[in-house]
Amino acid sequence: PPLCRGLEAEGLGARRLALLLYRVDGSLREIAIGTARPNRDPDALLRLFAPQIEQIDAGFGIETVTLAACVAEPLGALQMAIGLTQPDPQPDHPPVPVRADGAALPASRHISSPELNNLSNLLDRLGNRLGFEQLHRLAPGDSHSPERAQRRVAAAVCAAMPGWWRDRPRPLRLLEQPVPVSVSVDHAAAPVALHRREGAQAIAAVEGPERIAPEWWRPAPEGANGGNRRARDYWRIEDEDGGRFWLCREQGGAARWLLHGLFA
Repeated sequence: PPLCRGLEAEGLGARRLALLLYRVDGSLREIAIGTARPNRDPDALLRLFAPQIEQIDAGFGIETVTLAACVAEPLGALQMAIGLTQPDPQPDHPPVPVRADGAALPASRHISSPELNNLSNLLDRLGNRLGFEQLHRLAPGDSHSPERAQRRVAAAVCAAMPGWWRDRPRPLRLLEQPVPVSVSVDHAAAPVALHRREGAQAIAAVEGPERIAPEWWRPAPEGANGGNRRARDYWRIEDEDGGRFWLCREQGGAARWLLHGLFA
């Protein structure tokens, strides 16, 4: 606690801590832990030390123990708050999509501070057991193209979230290659039914379209056909069974519908 109070006074959080044990025979034992993000929660840090402390061989006795924050980084008070939701920097949101029965279509929710703390604690435990270099996560990429909208980074890296991501929810599972599907549309070209082997499945809720144009400055993949260079109109839909899908319709030429992702 005294160390964490000192970090708080400086507006810092620990990223690496070292516990030094000076034995009476003159030998030194060091126990070190790391954190995925700046942390100054005494209980959370103690839990990271606990597995190694249990294996300490005291020998003929330990004369002195010191604890040091070897690496510390800025940590704002908001990140330590409990029970607060993350602030939304963009107060204006697009209209809420509505189901056929009048209920709102579920949207991507913001992660609360307690959930962020739980995730950080999990990353800390895994990182200290496996090595932080073994942990990776997906971060936003600087592209509107779904195939390049995410990139793989180290779990400990804090990547900025582009503002447009909040208003354009993306599916949890993105298919490596979009799958052609048969879709019925209304007079406004909005999807109203999804055709499967077992028959037509009515669409209960729909949101869109969101047009994503190809990145003209990138060369087309080798062997790609003309369809890979077309603009696409994307729709979030929910069928009568509660399945949520990300459909798109290619523009120009023989337009076709594709299934590109699945929402949770």
